[in-house]
Amino acid sequence: MQKDSLTEQKFAPFKSNFRALSHSAGMSYGFSDNIIAKGNLSAGFRAPNIAELGSNGRHEGTFRYEDGNQGLGAETSLQLDGGLLFNTRHVSAEISIFRNAVSDYIYLKKNGGASGGDSLIVSEGDTLPVFSFMQGDAVLDGGEIVIDIHPHPFDWLHFENSFSFVEGTLAGQPGSMKNLPMMPAPRFRSELKAEFAKTGKHLKNMYLHLDGE
Repeated sequence: MQKDSLTEQKFAPFKSNFRALSHSAGMSYGFSDNIIAKGNLSAGFRAPNIAELGSNGRHEGTFRYEDGNQGLGAETSLQLDGGLLFNTRHVSAEISIFRNAVSDYIYLKKNGGASGGDSLIVSEGDTLPVFSFMQGDAVLDGGEIVIDIHPHPFDWLHFENSFSFVEGTLAGQPGSMKNLPMMPAPRFRSELKAEFAKTGKHLKNMYLHLDGE
């Protein structure tokens, strides 16, 4: 195919095929009417997307230059998770934890320059750090705690709090190099909600909602 002077080829044509199986099995057990335990074992996969395979330029949403990798394979994962639920008239609570072992985890890595600093490239007048898509075996550990307080007889009042976190590490990496980049920060959320079934003659289903994160 003949290209004119205005055409810029970002990457050569390529073809990729990905195959894998997904499955899961779980169970729950009620210790009483108020306490229930649950567990699940699942396997899944994710094929690399076109950006991870073919990027060759600046990412407009972030201040970086991304370099794709056409040799990427599909991610495969095996996850074990469990939880404990507690429910009464006044309080509902749930705690969940998980461990997800991912083979060929795809992530962005900042490239190093020959002088020991960051690898930089000038694109559209800006000097940008260069990131490449890489793969490695990883483990993701995390969990969540949720507590909802709805004191009787004030059934119209709910006070819900939640905390969640995830930690990602790469296998075979020393020290701080083992931490996966771009993991979400631990998150705490608190919500206060008051519901009013009827207020006066013309207003129904009103509620007051306050939350912080």
